[in-house]
Amino acid sequence: DQLFDQAGMVREGQLHLKLLEEITPKPPEKFLSRLNNRTSEAMQEFETALAKCPKQQMQKLWISLECEIENLDGRDFLLHLNKKLEAEFKAIHRRLAPGRSNPRLHDLRIHLRRAYELVGILRLISGNPELDAIITSLHHLIDAIGNWHDLKGLSKNLALEGKRAERSDAGQNIAELQKAVKRSLERHEAQIDLLLEEARQEPSSPDQG
Repeated sequence: DQLFDQAGMVREGQLHLKLLEEITPKPPEKFLSRLNNRTSEAMQEFETALAKCPKQQMQKLWISLECEIENLDGRDFLLHLNKKLEAEFKAIHRRLAPGRSNPRLHDLRIHLRRAYELVGILRLISGNPELDAIITSLHHLIDAIGNWHDLKGLSKNLALEGKRAERSDAGQNIAELQKAVKRSLERHEAQIDLLLEEARQEPSSPDQG
């Protein structure tokens, strides 16, 4: 869990730096420097924790998983895959049901990501090209929610920086950045609303051929 948390901090910092490159006006150098330093420190902590990982234990776990996979009958594997996929699509459609116009997007994205990975595996196994449209739709929605989530994180970061800089010359610059991020968030939210409405029209599970 600690490794995932540290990797998440590195990813968040890198994404925020990338988003700031695409937004006008440019942020104050002090803010960029703090964000760069925080990201670098998170990367160092992640690499240190990774180096301390019990590699032998991880290798034993991987070997045991490989043995389980080899012993699975092909039919059993497909049945298990179908059951997992059906459960994910049911979870998605519960969150998109009428009367639930504002689902928790982070929670929804987790189920979308799982469904995306499972449909991808099914596509490889079955060779059914009809699954490509589902894969594309899931990918677009996952990306849209991911971009929205990253912008929300950047917005919170800028709000904290704004409080720190409100008495300095950088305060106005941060305020303009916050407005730009807010406009971008509104565009992403409108895009997500359209994609969610399209998703509500989809069947509750894919035709797996």
